[in-house]
Amino acid sequence: MKLTAAAGLVLSSSCLFLASALAADRSVAEPELALQYDFFDVQGNQVPDGSGHRHTGTMAAGTIVDGKRKPALRLAGAGVVTTEALGRDVDLAGRAITVGAMCKPSASDGVIVSMGDATDGFSLYLQGGVPHFAVRTNGALHEVSGTRPLDLDQWAHVAGVIGDKGGLSLLVNAWTEGDAAEPPSFLTRTPAGPFAVGADAGAPVGPYPAALHWQGLVEDVRLYRGAISRQAHRDLLGDWADRPGCGCHD
Repeated sequence: MKLTAAAGLVLSSSCLFLASALAADRSVAEPELALQYDFFDVQGNQVPDGSGHRHTGTMAAGTIVDGKRKPALRLAGAGVVTTEALGRDVDLAGRAITVGAMCKPSASDGVIVSMGDATDGFSLYLQGGVPHFAVRTNGALHEVSGTRPLDLDQWAHVAGVIGDKGGLSLLVNAWTEGDAAEPPSFLTRTPAGPFAVGADAGAPVGPYPAALHWQGLVEDVRLYRGAISRQAHRDLLGDWADRPGCGCHD
């Protein structure tokens, strides 16, 4: 079968368009893992970064115990894991991010993960048992919350998302429980304070007066550059959240 020059041009253009669309889909579908604390191979107070980027954390007043599927960090209201160098190496300004962890709270108030200060930063925390995701952008506080408290002494997966257009969402056990499209809430700069697990280690990001130390277990802490959603990343959430409702694991 012969193709005319015009038909060949249309076919070629269509192929280029399809290739570009597929490349764009791949970029959206595969967020970049910037940091992971899975608490394997902890030596003394040094917590290795499972992402391969070597952002080693320093643990204070915490212990490593058996978790749901992996080792977990146990904190009793005074401990924390901090990572000082992350802000120098990972650019989070003006872009989508996802941060979260498996957790088993033994108290209804506490910070799971935070980074930054009262100018730019984020905090994933419980207040009255209800998960919240707070983001400071140039001093302004934007926040989204879950619909109900987590059960104490039960495992749950909680993640906060700054979306591709700057909207905030909160995933609880891989389901979206909170969503706020406006106003856009991108960080205006990479947070200056340390990345912290189990407390807000700087000037508080969220609307609470102090560090708000975590009590309970935290497992498989991850930070991604890119927005993770239930619809687009079922396999990723199935591995991370390990929930039947994610659509990918029994």
